[in-house]
Amino acid sequence: MRPPNASPQAPRGIESGEGWAVFNVRGREIAILLDGRVYPPAEDTFLLLDGLRVEGDRALEVGTGSGIVAVFCALEGARVVCTDVNPHALRCARASARLNGVEVEALRADMFEGIRGRFDLVVFNPPHLPTAPSDLTQDPWLDAALCGGPDGHTVARRFLAGLPDHLERDGRAYFVLCDRGAGPLPSRPGLVVRESAERRLDFERLVLEEVRLVGAESGASGDGGERGLGGDCAGVPSTAAPRVVAGGRDGGGSRAPIGR
Repeated sequence: MRPPNASPQAPRGIESGEGWAVFNVRGREIAILLDGRVYPPAEDTFLLLDGLRVEGDRALEVGTGSGIVAVFCALEGARVVCTDVNPHALRCARASARLNGVEVEALRADMFEGIRGRFDLVVFNPPHLPTAPSDLTQDPWLDAALCGGPDGHTVARRFLAGLPDHLERDGRAYFVLCDRGAGPLPSRPGLVVRESAERRLDFERLVLEEVRLVGAESGASGDGGERGLGGDCAGVPSTAAPRVVAGGRDGGGSRAPIGR
């Protein structure tokens, strides 16, 4: 497996130099620091960026990678926390935020580890490629960014399991899947999952999934099919600002599959 090429020929690429590139994101030019150990902006990244709605004050990106999604959310006015287990990704995210004149809180964490409180927006571009042991490379960070487990859904399932404790009652979450995986994800008690957008490539179909808590889905836009109804909502949303109580800027957290 090889990561996508981040160059002016890559999706939305405008220009690039040694270790950096500029991308067009919904009319904004966003400069990003690049690192060969970090997943660069690619087709799945832009499916997520094109489809997400930045509403409310607080946003969390799990598995930030280059930081382009976190930076876009900050440019749209959100207070952003982004996490990753890859220290090189955190360096890119912080540098990318500075390049664009915004602030993001970049923290080393595995999934929701150490995160307390709820967010109006939660986004994740998880590893979604079905992966056998023979597919692994000698690069642990590349493997972590691409490998979705035997059915491609291993990391997405972990995300959905932890999401109800971190999403505001009227908030939205978005994540990306591809049709190389073993069919749709099973329903998750307390969540409504709907297909929000898609992008067809030569060998796969990428899908952007929108998630809301049960009872909050009546305001969802579009005609995508909903699934996953059932169970009680996960508690009463906290009014306190989200805070991080474990991990740290570059310490803590165990290495695990990450997103982009």
